[in-house]
Amino acid sequence: MPRRAILLLVTCLLVGCGGAVPPASAAERAQVPVTLYTTRWCPVCAHARGWLRARGVPFVERDVESDRAAAARWRQLNRAGTVPVADVDGRVLVGFVRDEWREALDAAAHRRAGRASVRCGRLRLRPPGAPAVRAAQVRGGGVVAALQQRARR
Repeated sequence: MPRRAILLLVTCLLVGCGGAVPPASAAERAQVPVTLYTTRWCPVCAHARGWLRARGVPFVERDVESDRAAAARWRQLNRAGTVPVADVDGRVLVGFVRDEWREALDAAAHRRAGRASVRCGRLRLRPPGAPAVRAAQVRGGGVVAALQQRARR
């Protein structure tokens, strides 16, 4: 387990961070594939588009009214038929909720960078493909002991 992940976890457990994923850098966020399904007339879509641009997040915009393939994919992702819909590295976000979008981008950036996904409040310490830490491991010898035990495997 990387030292930075352990420090983030300990900091979150001691100080707390409201269940949020730690922020990723702009360069890390730029590596996350984002597809945004929108319409031209939707003000919420315009707001979501502006939010992504303001943070330097590259994205592919697909207009569901003018592109049949985009409309078909959009319907698969969101049967309710509302916009905007974002596909953030495989995580589908319906509507625009700033905190949810930030968390999805940061979590995907951490995952792509190969760092542990640390989420305060829920103890989610899993690099891609790794098994979850069992609660018994955490209770028995503490968080750091569980992380060290996982690192030895």
